[in-house]
This record gives sequence, C-alpha cells and structure tokens, in this order.
Amino acid sequence: MKNILSSKKTAIVLAALTVISMIFYVYMIARPISYGMEYHNESVYEGQVFEGTLQFDSDNTVLTRNSNFIEGIESRYYYKNGYIFFMVANTEAEYEKEVDEINADFDQALKTPFYASEINAFRLVSKGIDGYTTVYSCASAIVFAAACGAVELILLGFTAASLILYKKSKIAK
Repeated sequence: MKNILSSKKTAIVLAALTVISMIFYVYMIARPISYGMEYHNESVYEGQVFEGTLQFDSDNTVLTRNSNFIEGIESRYYYKNGYIFFMVANTEAEYEKEVDEINADFDQALKTPFYASEINAFRLVSKGIDGYTTVYSCASAIVFAAACGAVELILLGFTAASLILYKKSKIAK
C-alpha cells in the first residue's frame, strides 16, 4: 500500500479525482433546487394528517403528490433569488405574463400567501396566512451531502498521504 501511495502517478490521479469530486460536491450542495429529487412533508394541521411530496424538474414543472389526491398534479414554478413561486398559469403565454408580474413587483409577490416559498437543495419552507409554516425536506439531498462529504474527506486523506509519501520517497532517493 505504501509503495502504491508513494507513486507520482497515484498522487496526481488522487489529487485530480479529489478536485473534480470536490467541484461536483460543492455544486450539489450549493444548487438552488434538488432537481428530480423529492421534497417530503408529513404534518398534522387542524386535526388532519397531511403527507405530501414535491418533485421539481429543470423545465420549470413540479409534480405534487399528497395524501388528499389520488394522482399527482403537475404545475409550473418560477425560481428567483432563493424563492420558488407556484404559478397559476396554464399556458406558456400566461406563464410568461406571470413571470413578468413577479419581476415587476418582487416584494409584493413574496408577500402573497402560498405563492412564494423559500427553497434550497435541502428544504422548502412555505408560510401560510395564519402564520403556519410547512417545511418540506429533501432527504435524498441530505443523505447525498453526508455520504459524499465522508467520501470527499477520505479522498482528501488519501491524497494528502500520497503527496507526503511521494515527497518522502523523493527525498530518500
């Protein structure tokens, strides 16, 4: 193992792999929305159990599934500055008009109940009229961040060990 880690090729490959995986890891945890992954919520509101999921696609559509509907409902969304707006538009023209209205008065659009929600790769927070807050969590993104973070630390350790052993072997010669 020591001979393999002290090789120049191993040190270069590990360093390149570490840098590439670090870039991918940072992108995955810093992205604004976890596309294709489900955000899940389970809560009790006024005595009723609510369980729902939201799955966002990069084409500005969202699939909503919850315990109150038999089938999922597909609708559109618009993302801006850490907020996601659940659109009421049905056609492309209506969607563009609604986006223009949001951009024209962004602060007012944020104040509209159930319209704008804060979102990041790990959770979506929606605030209702009565101050009730609904939080959807993206467990897949959380598991990914934890697992890939551990892998990244291991890669970093092997890269550092390989570089140190390579330097030592070069000095010993």
